[in-house]
Amino acid sequence: MDPNTEQYLDMAKVGLDTAHKTGLLGRIVDGILHRRERPTDWRVRALEAIRENALQTLANLELTTAQALQILRPTFSLEDLDSVDSTWQTHWTEGARKVGIDDEERRTWWARLLAGEVQQPGTFSLRTLAVMDTLSMRDAQLFTELCGCAWRIGVEEHLAFFQPNFPSKFRESFSRNSQRLQSSGLITHHGIIVMSSGKIEATPERPRQFFPVAYHRDVFHIMVEVGKPLELQYGMVTFTEEGEEIFRLVTPPYMRAYRDEVVKSWQKEHEVVCVLGEHPST
Repeated sequence: MDPNTEQYLDMAKVGLDTAHKTGLLGRIVDGILHRRERPTDWRVRALEAIRENALQTLANLELTTAQALQILRPTFSLEDLDSVDSTWQTHWTEGARKVGIDDEERRTWWARLLAGEVQQPGTFSLRTLAVMDTLSMRDAQLFTELCGCAWRIGVEEHLAFFQPNFPSKFRESFSRNSQRLQSSGLITHHGIIVMSSGKIEATPERPRQFFPVAYHRDVFHIMVEVGKPLELQYGMVTFTEEGEEIFRLVTPPYMRAYRDEVVKSWQKEHEVVCVLGEHPST
């Protein structure tokens, strides 16, 4: 084989590989299907593919970085990047460049990821970057919907799902697709979990005890008889460590009806006081 031809083929392979990752493959296929009449110059095609891939990669990174800067401004300076581990930066760049122009949800996650790491280095692990890198658009959408069902319970704000109360429409979708989220490393399946508030003895300052729970910015106190613990049952899924980190990047939907259904289930046995937000109507 002519050395020049071999070189052109190698370049073409590089172009096809990058095209597959960034959407250029569709344009190459289109060229094959609709331009058969024109002789093919593989060197030109390979160089075009490489150039177009580089331009699209830069466009993806610039959009994502611009979003991160919007979060960090006005106090951000270029020197702030020095605090972010160089290996972490490399993995972030590799992952963020693959997010398509039209994939706004995941691009926002990558932007918040960078902003969070700049603000507090070590917040997001390399394992979380690896999970983010493998998520499809459908995985991201399903995970965002699931995050809309998450509650923070207890003083340590442990994340929990009261699965029997899932909205009926989402419950059906989740049952069909939950395995995808587990395979992606975002959630774990298990049995019912019981969390206890522990016993708090009565004092003049604390004649009653309560257990704090929160949904989005709405905060409730479940009042408990003095000397007796409150036990909450939830499950049958929890976030993995990586899932909890990615949860911080998501803008989950606020589902008022779901929130009210969970609160009303507690009201059957306990007094529930709304500390912040609107109390469910009875």
